[in-house]
This record gives sequence, structure tokens and C-alpha cells, in this order.
Amino acid sequence: MGVNPTLCRKGQSPNADKIFLVSPSRDQSYLIPKLREGFNFYFAIMQKDNLFKTLAPTAVLVVIFAIVAVSVSTEFNPSKSTNSIPTLSPTAIVNTDNLTSVTVRIVDINGAEKVYPLAVKQGQTVYEVLNQLKASASGFSFTSKQYSFGAMIMQFNNSNYDTTKYFWELRINDKASTVGVSDYNVQKNDSIKFILTKIN
Repeated sequence: MGVNPTLCRKGQSPNADKIFLVSPSRDQSYLIPKLREGFNFYFAIMQKDNLFKTLAPTAVLVVIFAIVAVSVSTEFNPSKSTNSIPTLSPTAIVNTDNLTSVTVRIVDINGAEKVYPLAVKQGQTVYEVLNQLKASASGFSFTSKQYSFGAMIMQFNNSNYDTTKYFWELRINDKASTVGVSDYNVQKNDSIKFILTKIN
């Protein structure tokens, strides 16, 4: 908290007849040196002869307020201030234009379905979407293996099944996908479904 500088008559207690000049905030701390200079000048004049003792108070107060006014004007002049308010550049603003909503559905061997809606960047691969979901959705997990043609899903949510008899079929908008999870790029409002399917 800033301290209010005061002007006291000679011989009086600093707490008597206070004249409050300014109540500096943290941003006004630069005024204190200016005020101190003005007060030193004032008390130096008060030690002079009676003529100065008569005229000094009014003249010095005018000088002090002039110093303060000039300091304030200089400090807050928009063209000179070094503490200008920062502006956001266009690159600092999050662009949500290419975000889209998709739904990931996991259907186990018994037909039980778990649904995971999320927002993703349009154009991401299904594999990237699954990794995003794994990082953000509680209870969701998957494992995969990498092959020359891309990733193959092995498990969802710690499921236990015979991989020689079953596989996870990828369906996009209820149609069998002709490409794998590493190659399909999601579009707006896609429904991505994995169904545990028996190998014929």
C-alpha cells in the first residue's frame, strides 16, 4: 500500500493539519522522488528571511504541483510510454474454424457399445484421433501395432480376445472403411466405429 505524502507547517507534528497531495498507487511510485525534491526545496526556503517565509508556501506549492503535473503528463503520454497495453497478434488467437465434432464408438463381441464424442481438427487421421482420445478421455485406452501399411488396432479398453479369431473392423458413418486408421482423414460430424468382428 502506498503512503500519502503530507505537507506540514514548520514546528507542527507531521500528523497535524495534513495536506494530502497525492495517494500514489504502485503505478505512481515514480512521483515520490519528484515530491521529495519539492519538499526539500520548500524546507530549504523556509529557513531564509521573513519575506521568503511569507511568500514561500504558495510559490513552492505551485512549483511542486507543476512538477507533479509534468511528470504525470510525461508518464502517461501514449506516444512516449514504454508500458503500452500489449495487443494480440492474429497468430495468438486460437483458430477454431477447422475443428469438427466426431464420435468414436467401440462395440465389443457382445454388442455392448461405448460412445466417445470429441472435437478434433478436420483432416486428422483416425489414428491421431484415437491418440487424442486416449490422452483426454478417462477410462479409454487402446494398443496397436505398426506395419508397413500403417497401424493396426489390437485392443480397446483392455479387452481380452483371441487375435487369431477376431479383429477390430473400422466403419466410417456405418460403412466399412476401405483404408486403415493411419490413412483415413476425418471429416465433419464423422461417426467412427470399431466393431470386434470374427474372422471368417
